[in-house]
Amino acid sequence: MSGNVRLTPEPPDALPPRLARWLLERSLGNGDRADTIRGDLLEGFRERRGRSADWWYRRHALSIAVRYALKPVREPREEKPSMLVENLWGDVKYAVRSFAKTPSFTLAVVATLALGIGASTAIFSMVNGILLQPLPLKDPDRLAYLNELSPSGNRMSVAWPTYLDWTTRVQSVDAMADSREEPLTLTGVERAQRIRARRATASFLTVIGGRPALGRDFSPDADRPGAAGEVLLSHAFWRATFNADASIVGHSLILDAVPYTVVGVLPAGFQYIRPYDVFVSMGPISGTQQLLERGNHSGFNAVARLKPGVAVATVDRELKTIASSLEREYPKTNAGVTAYAEPLTDRIVADIRLTLLALLGAVGFLLLIACLNVANLLIARGAAR
Repeated sequence: MSGNVRLTPEPPDALPPRLARWLLERSLGNGDRADTIRGDLLEGFRERRGRSADWWYRRHALSIAVRYALKPVREPREEKPSMLVENLWGDVKYAVRSFAKTPSFTLAVVATLALGIGASTAIFSMVNGILLQPLPLKDPDRLAYLNELSPSGNRMSVAWPTYLDWTTRVQSVDAMADSREEPLTLTGVERAQRIRARRATASFLTVIGGRPALGRDFSPDADRPGAAGEVLLSHAFWRATFNADASIVGHSLILDAVPYTVVGVLPAGFQYIRPYDVFVSMGPISGTQQLLERGNHSGFNAVARLKPGVAVATVDRELKTIASSLEREYPKTNAGVTAYAEPLTDRIVADIRLTLLALLGAVGFLLLIACLNVANLLIARGAAR
C-alpha cells in the first residue's frame, strides 16, 4: 500500500504517473482512510500494465480530486448510525471486489471455513439428537431403568422371579415392565428370515407411553405361563414384509417354531433404545423352568414409570431395601445381590456419552484452527499488500 511510509522502495516502472500521485496527495491528505484509498488505487494500477494502467490511474485520481474538491480527507470523529451502515456497506463491497480479484485466495478461505463449520455442524447434530434432545417417549423424565448388581458391583440382568417380586413390592412407581432383546427366526413366509425382536411384558407399552397405530396392545394375561403368543409389528417391518396389509392383524406368525398372533402394528417412528422388527409377549416362555430359577439372570432389564413427583433416587433406595429382604429370604441365590435405578436417558447414552463429548470438543478445536488459519491468510495478504 502506498502512503507516507514505505517499507521497501518501489521499482520505477511500478509507480503510477507522477502528476496523478501529486493530485491524490493534495486531495486526500494524510490518515488511514486516505492511505486505504491510495493503496487500493496502487493495487489496481499494478494489476494493469502499460498505458492502459496509466490512463486508468489518472481517471480515478481526477475523479477523487473532483469529489473532494481538493480538500483533505478528514477522519470522522464520531460516527452516526447512518454512517455506520454506509461504512458497513462500503466494507462489504470492498470485500467482494477484493475476493473477486483473487479467486485462489477466496477458494482457500471458503474451503477452510467450510471444513470447520461442516464438521462442527455434523457432530453437533449428533450430540443434539442423542444427548440434548429428550427421548421420543411420553414424559421421558419419569422413566427409570432398573437392574440388579452382582456382589462385585457389576450390572446384571434382572432375574424373572425378582422382577415379579418388584411388581408387588415397589410402591414408588405407577407401572413396571420387563424386556430383553431376542433375535427370532420368522418362518411360514415366502423366505425364512432372521428378525430383531424384543420380548416384553404386557405392561411394556403402558410404561413407556406408547400405543399401537393399528390393532391393540398385548392382552393383560399375555404374561401368564402357557398363554398364547402375541406379537406387535413395527411400522417399518409391517410395510417391508407385509406391504402394509391391514388384514395381517389377527393372523399368525411362526417365530422360532412357535405361533404368535399379530395383535397390532406400532406407529411410524416408534423406537425403544434401538429399532426392532417385532415385540413378542412373555407367555410362551414365562413358565419355563430355566426362567423361573431365581439365580438365572437371562438378559431381562426392567423399566418403570415413576409416580408424579417421585425422584429416581427414591426408587433406587426402595429397590436396595427390597434386595436386602430378598437376600434374607433367598440366601443361596441372592447373597450379596443388590439393585439400582437410574434415569432411562442416562442408561441409553451411558456407553457413548464420553465419545460424543470428545468428538464435540475435537471438532470445536477444528473450527478454532480453521478460523486461525483464515486469520493468518488475511494477515499475510494484508502484509503482502
